[in-house]
Amino acid sequence: MAMATPEDISLGILSGRTLSESRNDFTNLMTVLITLDIKDLNKVIALLERHNYSKGSYNRLSQHLNLPHNTLEEIKKDHKEAHSRFTECLASWLRKPDGVDNPTIDTLIAALRGIGENAVADGIDGERQSISTPVPMSSAD
Repeated sequence: MAMATPEDISLGILSGRTLSESRNDFTNLMTVLITLDIKDLNKVIALLERHNYSKGSYNRLSQHLNLPHNTLEEIKKDHKEAHSRFTECLASWLRKPDGVDNPTIDTLIAALRGIGENAVADGIDGERQSISTPVPMSSAD
């Protein structure tokens, strides 16, 4: 069995596809350390929606993702609807403003747990673990 890279697992989680659908050769990786960036915004939103995240708690999530207070205030001023604020907060996190650690799936899961969104965090973590579970390689010969 060949080993999946963190990029493979992140891509699998973010796309909603298992690695067995996109690759036949991977083994167990328990953490995803790959840094996300602004190009992943739509995929991160889809991931959270897939696990029924309530966009109304965007402010608390943003605080646990260590977005600066001034950034949150600007977003509130510039965007009136919760969906727009939610999207802009995630975009800001993915751009890594001052004080924000590298955005990763693990960071997102920890922030979700920090605001009591345990079902969402468990769903994402479970999806990650199912993607990183070893599967037999298919024989192409």
